[in-house]
Amino acid sequence: MRRTLDRFTEDTGLTVTADLPDIECDQPTRIALLRCTQESLANIRKHAAASQVEIVLAPSPYGVELEITDDGKGFVVEDSRGFGLNGMRKRLAELGGELTVTSSVGDGTRVLAVIPTNSQV
Repeated sequence: MRRTLDRFTEDTGLTVTADLPDIECDQPTRIALLRCTQESLANIRKHAAASQVEIVLAPSPYGVELEITDDGKGFVVEDSRGFGLNGMRKRLAELGGELTVTSSVGDGTRVLAVIPTNSQV
């Protein structure tokens, strides 16, 4: 995940703040978290016109959470028709997780991916 963030920063020049502690989780969960990060960063690059991105990976009582926020132009979530968010939702659902997207025009976007760990399922 760090390489993905480094590459994103290098390519875009955006400021990325990341809190990525080592968290125990299985390979499918790691892959889902990486794919959510990649898709979120792709959306930020294409649509957000952001200057800052913050990524926080954290254990939760339910498993693991990945939160990605930006200070971009935001959007109306209900009007989103792209494949990226739907793809993330499907990937997380396969693992018993879910995706929450919060955004408003002019106020940035927050993507929260929650995946239960094996002990929580």
